[in-house]
Amino acid sequence: MLSLLAGGVGANEMAPLLFLSAVAVTAWYGGLWPGLLATALGFLALDYFFELPVRSLVVSDPHTLVDSVGYLFVAILLGTLNAQLRRARTRAEVSLSEAQAAVRARDEALAAVSHDMRTPLTAIQATVAALCEADASVPVARRRELLTNIAAESRRLEHFIVEALALGRIEAGIRPNRSLNAPGEVVSAILDRHMSVLGDRQISFNVPDSLPLIAFDTALLEQALGNLLDNVAAHTPLGTHVSITGDLDEHGRFRLEVADSGPGIPAVDRRRIFGKFERVHAAGSGAGLGLALARAATEAQGGELWVEGSSLGGACFVLCLPSAPSSSAVAAS
Repeated sequence: MLSLLAGGVGANEMAPLLFLSAVAVTAWYGGLWPGLLATALGFLALDYFFELPVRSLVVSDPHTLVDSVGYLFVAILLGTLNAQLRRARTRAEVSLSEAQAAVRARDEALAAVSHDMRTPLTAIQATVAALCEADASVPVARRRELLTNIAAESRRLEHFIVEALALGRIEAGIRPNRSLNAPGEVVSAILDRHMSVLGDRQISFNVPDSLPLIAFDTALLEQALGNLLDNVAAHTPLGTHVSITGDLDEHGRFRLEVADSGPGIPAVDRRRIFGKFERVHAAGSGAGLGLALARAATEAQGGELWVEGSSLGGACFVLCLPSAPSSSAVAAS
């Protein structure tokens, strides 16, 4: 049969070529190990069926060994190339998947930004239009109300832009400006600056003055704690209780807790809410950047921020900062 296929070429001459082709095809499409198996089978078949004495495994012709070495070389070469191509294809597929995910995330972020910027802009435009159409008969109180609405929406838009820019700077890799501070004094000062936002909520403050000085970036701490307080103001009713406590934990870190008696955050959402443009409730106010900025500002100086249940019935945000920066962190700053 081999003689017929070869057009007159002897079977002993044609067989090594056919087995070489089989090894090459197997190694290319199957990989290294199938190629090596094909090499072994080809060698055994060539020796058993085509070398004298036929139907024995005695190797009497050195050409058989040479052919087998050739099979082995082809199998290793093509099998290795196959493996490399598969790895390259896998990497390309992963890169493509990541790129597609990044594009989807960008589109979602742009949609969220567009929506959150359009809302205050629409309110401002509508109010300005109402003022332009108002005649002298419109009461002064009504005009003042419209102007107040413009101011409020402008502040909302400005707050969104400031948060977005601050988050972008932190994500770009800012260097913390650490200095030794009394944590109680700094936290108290930040709280004082946010009392107008908290309104008539009952504030319980317990960050002892006896705590040792801690090296941290006061501006980053204000971004983190300030956004936590803004979150409390946005999601808890007026008149409810808010607790702010701070102390060193068992690892020597400064642990600051902001607990409230509001509706709380479901356990399933406690990781998600720290993502950009995420809200617990889709209809909630704000752009969904505050908690993302709070976590980024905390992690930028080697800290951690998470949320858990509060003994007051609502949410408890826990912010931990290292009591002393690591040597790598000091070098970076």
